[in-house]
Amino acid sequence: MSEEVNLTGRTFGRLRVVGKEGSAWRCACLCGKEPVYPVQAFKWVRSCGCRVIMGLDIATRSGWAVRQSWKHRSQIKCGTFYVGTNDEGDKLVWEAKYAVAGNMFYRLLKEYQPDFVAIETPEHNIRKYTKQDEDKPRIDTGAIRSFIQRLSAVMMKYGMFSSQAAQVVEDIAGSSSNSNQMQLSGMAGAITATCMLMNIPYGTIGSRRWHTLCYGKGNVPPAGSDWKDFAIQDCEREGIDLPRTKAEQRDAAEAVGICRVWESCDIPNIKWMQDRVKDLRSQADIKLQKQAQAGQVAA
Repeated sequence: MSEEVNLTGRTFGRLRVVGKEGSAWRCACLCGKEPVYPVQAFKWVRSCGCRVIMGLDIATRSGWAVRQSWKHRSQIKCGTFYVGTNDEGDKLVWEAKYAVAGNMFYRLLKEYQPDFVAIETPEHNIRKYTKQDEDKPRIDTGAIRSFIQRLSAVMMKYGMFSSQAAQVVEDIAGSSSNSNQMQLSGMAGAITATCMLMNIPYGTIGSRRWHTLCYGKGNVPPAGSDWKDFAIQDCEREGIDLPRTKAEQRDAAEAVGICRVWESCDIPNIKWMQDRVKDLRSQADIKLQKQAQAGQVAA
């Protein structure tokens, strides 16, 4: 980027360049601060050092939360998006859910422009949920074994790509086994690909790990409740506004907890992403401002 170019009025993330100041440029950040940066900084800086962190709990009804560092914790915004049906109320097939999840997430990224997205690691186990309490899963090895036996028998008799084999798969997906659990990886793929396309770094963190980091080691939900209830109670203590319905509150509240522990996420082995997260964690943009103000950075 050439020094002779007039950057006044240009925007870089949450920064708007307001004018030249010595050999550097003064900006107005969306948070209200006015940082000064050398011209070469605009290749990567997007704010004054303030942070916008998004948390995501991926499911058919995904919870999301956004923390803006210049605002109090009680001002965290959260909500959900649902990919189970289309606008007419018809159920969506797996592949359609992936596309809809990616599209809805893209809209959130455009609206909030996060610096980082923290995602709860999707589970890869097939789980069985009881009809009485869908929030207390267990791995049903018997159901898995029965499914494999049924599918093997049908394939032997009718062939791998027969309509009969397809029906067995459809039956098991529609039974009490939680087929939604098997779709999480597909939705996660669509969401992380959207992050990549928009040049936004992301990381993942397991549920047990973030529960411990967020709520403290040894703290567990009381009898008769679960971690989602625990998350709701935590948000209520902080004064965070949750969605209207209990179902939405359960997912949105967990996303709030996830965004709070973003610095402990595992980062994909992608160089630009790891470099960006390193800068975020070390506050490299703030250090660069101080150097520019002291005249230690050449323009």
